[in-house]
Formats: sequence, C-alpha cells, structure tokens
Amino acid sequence: MAEQEDGTYPRINGALLQSQQFEGMIVSAVGRVVGPNTFQTSDGTNITLDTDNIAEALVVDPNMCVEIIGSAQDATTLMAFVSRNLGTDMDLHIYDQMITVQQSSQYAHYFQEPLASN
Repeated sequence: MAEQEDGTYPRINGALLQSQQFEGMIVSAVGRVVGPNTFQTSDGTNITLDTDNIAEALVVDPNMCVEIIGSAQDATTLMAFVSRNLGTDMDLHIYDQMITVQQSSQYAHYFQEPLASN
C-alpha cells in the first residue's frame, strides 16, 4: 500500500473496495444505507459498515444518498468515520460513471493532485 497524503482520499465504489487496492486507506463511498450496517454503494454492491467510530447513528433510508468517509478494512467492510446526507435526488448511476472515468488510466491525469509551484 502506498502512503496516503494527508487530507486526500480516493472515491470508491463497491467493486473498488472488493479489489482490496485501497485496504487500510481512508476512502469516500457514496450510496444508500439499506439496512443496519448495510450500505449499497453507487455501483449497487452491498458492503458492511462498521459504525463503532461514527458520532451519530446512521438512519436506514433507501431513498437518501449518503457519503461515507472511512477506512477500507477488507473486501467487504468500510469502517465509517463521517457520514454526510446528500439528498434524495442524487443520480448514483452518473456518480458511478464518474468513478469509473476517474479510475481509468486514460483519464487519471485529470484527477491527480496538481504539483506545487515554487
């Protein structure tokens, strides 16, 4: 695993979590809380949320889109640190397409951090 720069975290979906390339890193996942400790990511993958480190209990609402920021524990578990409600009108399909483009080697240079100028 590469060292993670402070203040940055990759945006992932369920398939990227399952790839385990982000294991141990702080990541952002967007989707819906569909059951107690069950989160459906933007690509429709159900993952387990470990919510022991989150301040407020997550409300199960399959209509509400939520961003979860946390640590990728393994192929199916995200340890949540922060949750943000994003509303009920977010298009998860379009968001997931953005993640696919962002992870594509063809377009990755558009999503890299700019080099600091001296």
